[in-house]
Order: sequence, then structure tokens, then C-alpha cells
Amino acid sequence: ASNLFEDSLTSINRLLAMGKLGTEDLAEAMRNLLKKGYEPSQAEFIISSLIKSGTVFGTQGGMPLAQAVRRATEGILQDLSTLTDATRLTKNLDKMWASYAVTIGKTSDALDEHEKRQAVLKYFLEENRGLTEKYAEANTGLTAALGEFAVQWDKLKRGVGEGLSVPVTFVVKGGTSLIDGFLKD
Repeated sequence: ASNLFEDSLTSINRLLAMGKLGTEDLAEAMRNLLKKGYEPSQAEFIISSLIKSGTVFGTQGGMPLAQAVRRATEGILQDLSTLTDATRLTKNLDKMWASYAVTIGKTSDALDEHEKRQAVLKYFLEENRGLTEKYAEANTGLTAALGEFAVQWDKLKRGVGEGLSVPVTFVVKGGTSLIDGFLKD
């Protein structure tokens, strides 16, 4: 017999190994999907797909990846397409349900909770096919370093508080301006 807690921890550890999100963010995303009724392995697959999508295609308005993944899983938990749409990590939930409903001869309004979960899983299975190779390509060099920087920056903010973020943000903005000036010349 499997243990939900142990299986969840195993999944979170595998997701941590991707190096894109911190423990708190992954735990919150996992909790959202478990509340919705997904098994830990299914939740891990969805979160992994969200991380890959955010790494390859970016997020809406430069939203931090951790925030986008949390928001997307909150949207899935609450059946709110507006939350998932705001991240740019995934297709609109209503469209996922409608696509799936057609395959089983129903309308999306007639789907029960299990069928809605199946619709989301089916979407991510299809989406993930082409994403894995693109993710591997995007997860090298500068892109990988920037992803790791974002994770470490988030840990630093939580560890020492937002007070330190003001001077460091000033330095980062200065560096950004320097790079921008260099690229324009």
C-alpha cells in the first residue's frame, strides 16, 4: 500500500531536482493538486509540465515561475480558468474540459470531477510530448543560470526578509541598465 505523505515527498524531491522552484512553492502546488483529487504522481507530472512550459515559453508579464505555477495549480483546484489564464503556462481550463468532453460524448457542463481531472491530465500528456526536448534545450547555459538565480533569490528574500531586496534590486537594475546600454551600442 502506498503512503500519500511519502509519495508526495518523493514527488516534491524529484521536482526540487529540476532546480526551478523552492520547497515551499512546490509543497503549495502539490497541496493544491492533492486537494483536487490527483495522486502524487499525477500532481508531479502536472507541476513538472507547468515548470517546463514556463521555462520554455515564459510566463505572463514576466511573472516569477514559482508564482505562476502556484497560481495555475490554484486555478486547477478552484476550477477557475482566470487563474490559469493569467500565468500563460497552460490552456484555458474550460477549453481543456470542452476538448475532453467531445471525446467521451458529453458537454463540458456534464463532466464530473473525475472527468475534469482526466481532461487536465490528457491535456498535459499531449502538451508534454513536444515540451520535454524544448525544455532540455532551454535548460542549458544562461537560461538555466537565470532559473537557478530566481530560485536562490526567492530563498534569500524568505530567509532575510524583504529589507535586503531594496539594495540588491538597485544593483540588479544597475546591471540590467549596463547590459542594455552595451547591447544598444
